[in-house]
Amino acid sequence: MAISVPPPQNNYEIALKKAWEVLGERELAQLTVLNQTLTIDSRRREIVLPDGNPPGIAWQILILHYLAAESPPPAKKEITFTDIPEARGYWTPYSGRVIGRIARLFDRQADEVKARAMDLGAEPMGPGDLAFRFQVFPFAAVTLCWYQGEDDLPPGATVVYQDNLPYIFCVEDIVVMTELLITLLSKRHW
Repeated sequence: MAISVPPPQNNYEIALKKAWEVLGERELAQLTVLNQTLTIDSRRREIVLPDGNPPGIAWQILILHYLAAESPPPAKKEITFTDIPEARGYWTPYSGRVIGRIARLFDRQADEVKARAMDLGAEPMGPGDLAFRFQVFPFAAVTLCWYQGEDDLPPGATVVYQDNLPYIFCVEDIVVMTELLITLLSKRHW
């Protein structure tokens, strides 16, 4: 019996198409993501960075989800991922996809991360050995904190969100947003 290979999947393209459908046709808009002003044209179904290029498809989906969300209440406090009730069962994958990546990246490339964080408009923060607050979207700030570790403790990381973030994004979008931020810190491309 031969094993058949499933056909190629276009999950991101399908998600992008559905996100545009949810957003509908709106006037040409601009949105600041990190420190970049993006142009969104829903009639042409285009999102463009200041350099004229589109961001990656995962960024596009996230941007459309942000635009389709209802206005969140003002943030009152900072929370961690496990403070989000729907996220508690997702800690193990989140830890690998986000926390582990931050710890490894900051540990190996601290000087490069500092420079890239500043390029993205980050604000240096006090907690940890290296910490930055990123205004990813107008109502969505993320703080990445790295702890260098000591003799018996390996390097570690914490991510802090605003408590209004679950009103804007589902848990998977929060994870993807944080992953995309980490990718920008490591590769400098959208």
